[in-house]
Amino acid sequence: KVGQQIALMGQNDPRVMQAAMVLQGLGLGVSEKDLKHAEDVGDMPRREPVQLAQLEEVRDIEEPDVARSRGNEHFKAGNYPSALAHYERGIELLKAEEQVP
Repeated sequence: KVGQQIALMGQNDPRVMQAAMVLQGLGLGVSEKDLKHAEDVGDMPRREPVQLAQLEEVRDIEEPDVARSRGNEHFKAGNYPSALAHYERGIELLKAEEQVP
């Protein structure tokens, strides 16, 4: 019974279905739209808004003011995950300078 429940949960998660199809030698593409739908209906857990790509964008920033201004630019452009990554980097740098508790 538990195995059946796990199998049913996996059928709804597009990531699991894509992996199963690849293992069978078949190709299945999963789009961002598919992932967002699965998150919205509860078929998969919500992903963190800041992903590896955004973290790589900010890793070389060394000045909190630069992080803030670039975050503002991304926010104005509607690129909220990148904006959030820049703001988080700015806070991290301020904490390192002991300007933020």
